Amino acid sequence: MFHRGTGFFQTYAYEPNYYKGPLHYLLLLAGLKVFGLKSWVAHFMNEIFLLLGSLSVFKLIARRTPGKTELAFFFSVAFSTSLGILTYLYSSQMELELIGLFALALLFLDLEMIFSFWITAGICGLAKSPLHSVLLGLGAVIWWGINGDLKKRLLSKRQWIAVIIGILVCLAGYAPAYFGDREHFVSFYVFRETFDKPGNLSAWWGPLVSFFFEAPMPWLPVLILSSLGRWRLKPRSLVTLGISVMIPCLAFFLYHPYRVKNYDYPALVGLFVAVAGALIEGGSFVQARIARVQSVFLVILAFICLAVITWIPGPAGLWPPTTWLTLSALFALLGITLLRSQKLGYHLALAAGLFSLLFNSILHEFGAFELHGLQALRTCAHCETRPLAYSNLKHNVWNEWGLLSFEIEEPILPLYADVDVKQALTEKRPIIVSDPEEIPKLQEALKKLGYTTPLHSLPWSRWSKHTSWKEWFHTKRWELLQSPYFVIFLK
Repeated sequence: MFHRGTGFFQTYAYEPNYYKGPLHYLLLLAGLKVFGLKSWVAHFMNEIFLLLGSLSVFKLIARRTPGKTELAFFFSVAFSTSLGILTYLYSSQMELELIGLFALALLFLDLEMIFSFWITAGICGLAKSPLHSVLLGLGAVIWWGINGDLKKRLLSKRQWIAVIIGILVCLAGYAPAYFGDREHFVSFYVFRETFDKPGNLSAWWGPLVSFFFEAPMPWLPVLILSSLGRWRLKPRSLVTLGISVMIPCLAFFLYHPYRVKNYDYPALVGLFVAVAGALIEGGSFVQARIARVQSVFLVILAFICLAVITWIPGPAGLWPPTTWLTLSALFALLGITLLRSQKLGYHLALAAGLFSLLFNSILHEFGAFELHGLQALRTCAHCETRPLAYSNLKHNVWNEWGLLSFEIEEPILPLYADVDVKQALTEKRPIIVSDPEEIPKLQEALKKLGYTTPLHSLPWSRWSKHTSWKEWFHTKRWELLQSPYFVIFLK
């Protein structure tokens, strides 16, 4: 796609294929054009949309607490450091774009900036699917219905002009693919990915459990204790606003048989805003108790992280001295948050920031360990300067080779067909193989090129996507958390 210089016409294995909206690919292409192949370019848009979402949450809550912004500050920080956000912060996916846009749209809805709201809703439809524009619009309808404004909105010409502009914004993003590659776009995106999307046999309650109990971590105590607040659907309240945006997302993915836990995450902003509304109405006593309980919870969580690292040492080189110092410092600072504070929002926001540093520090060490292993293999094979290739002859690897290209900041050649294999072997590129069954195919291709020397292979351990955590905990065998890869090369 990027060699062709366009994010509108999507391909996979050099063939036309449409899975998502064009927004993410356009931003990624712009980053590559301006900054080149840098590791942060793969996810720079996540930071931008996360900042946009956090500022929107702050403004939403600060409007309800004039002259006292501590809680607005906390909830904006907590929102941006929840597990549902941090999980996708460093992945080159569309989740954070949608979450940030949903938060911004919610702010426009609350400010009654109708044109801005519907334009933002239209842009939402370009991230993954126009479905998200529809869900956001339904949230607005629920909000207006509770506020008693629905009839007035339906009869307003200005409202319908704003709706039409939002629809045109969304359609404009898909127009190049429709008019330039209509057959494939309609077949793959319109029908396969939209109207004919099959179920995946996941339990109906799975997305709900993930949304309410996994994504908000480590802020679950805030959600639980918020029941002490006043949960009333009053017109124009934060509780009403948050619930209005949650209902369409949660209801749709309860109904639709294709259920993935992160598909309803755009509505996370509604959850945090609704909880903030309940806490504001609950009074300072409730807020103070929650601040103390939440701080204790975070300190215990930090202690568990340190204890696990001490009790179950990782592979050699996983936990360097810098990590020990960082985690120890964070643990000490989290303890400070137990001190009495008159600024409860800032008190909790400090804990939120420290948790984020702790989480990111651990993620960094895991990622660095994996990349150091690859560099060590290239050095061992005496091919440090040769460009890499990634075998994908079965077409079952979606984005690993692309993301790896950004991380090591050099282009990796994907091997989709025999012609790609021939190019890689002719150029004597080291080839990354995730499926051992592909090694004989590479060896056969080498013979056809007239080489008599065999291919050499070195094992490379990468962190597995599917792990048996229970078995790992009992055995302390880190290989249970890793998948065997190979680096194939010609001497």
